[in-house]
Amino acid sequence: MRRIIAAVLIVLWTSPVFASGGHDHHAVPTLKNQTTTTVTVKDGAVVLTFGPIDLPSSHDGELAASMPKHNFQLPKDMYMIGYKAEVFTKDGKELPRNYLHHILMLNNSKPSVSCPGEPLFFAGAGLEMTEARFPDGYGVKLAKDDHLMSVVAFYHKAPPTKDVMARFTMYMAPESTPVKELDVYQVGVNIVRKSLEAPIRKLAANAGQDGSVIIDGVKREAKAKKNKNIGYNVLTGEYTDMIKAGVIDPVKVVRGALENAASISAMMLTTEVLITDVPEKEKAPAMPPGGGMDY
Repeated sequence: MRRIIAAVLIVLWTSPVFASGGHDHHAVPTLKNQTTTTVTVKDGAVVLTFGPIDLPSSHDGELAASMPKHNFQLPKDMYMIGYKAEVFTKDGKELPRNYLHHILMLNNSKPSVSCPGEPLFFAGAGLEMTEARFPDGYGVKLAKDDHLMSVVAFYHKAPPTKDVMARFTMYMAPESTPVKELDVYQVGVNIVRKSLEAPIRKLAANAGQDGSVIIDGVKREAKAKKNKNIGYNVLTGEYTDMIKAGVIDPVKVVRGALENAASISAMMLTTEVLITDVPEKEKAPAMPPGGGMDY
């Protein structure tokens, strides 16, 4: 009887339940065969297994072959506290990461904060395939009624390989563990906000001031005067309206610096090894040879 119930549950879990959602997958060709996706919940984890498929997948796409979107729901409210991606063959042989183009985990019940009309992206992996763990006590809430969806694509120009599979494991917090909800987008927003303090910190330090004190002063003055243009003039040592004082940075310069910094940061996050030159300490100049001295 238990086997029959388990079989029914597997069928329910592995069958698409909802509409495919708004994600267009950027026109990546979709495979029509070898498209099995299974979802299992056990031992504090939700595991999605994709495939097997044979590569190359024989289609006209430039980079990747996408499996059909897979829709599913969780049996109860859960908090995801980390995740991991893997790619391997059906017999368990680990494959290089360049077989996997990407795995996207989407929540069709919540809108994206950055792409109007798209569902919320809450986890995923690509070539980096790193194992992510959130700070202790924090997690991403996935409600029982949320319509979740996976989007998976393999590189179809990988070496000919049969029975290629991928697995995406979402680690869930134990029910008895108190968890605060982690807004994955807010984490990024907070990082950018913190980075925007760097210029004023440096200017304050160059003027012999404590950057943290100056930033706090700017925030207090701006709030008290209800003026978002308040800043710190290092030449006069005063908090003032920077527009009226004529202390202005071109928007294009500031925006370009921020965009370039974000691009470099994203590249570094997905790079395993960075090589740099270690600056050598300058050696003291050698003493000139003495001459004409008799001892």
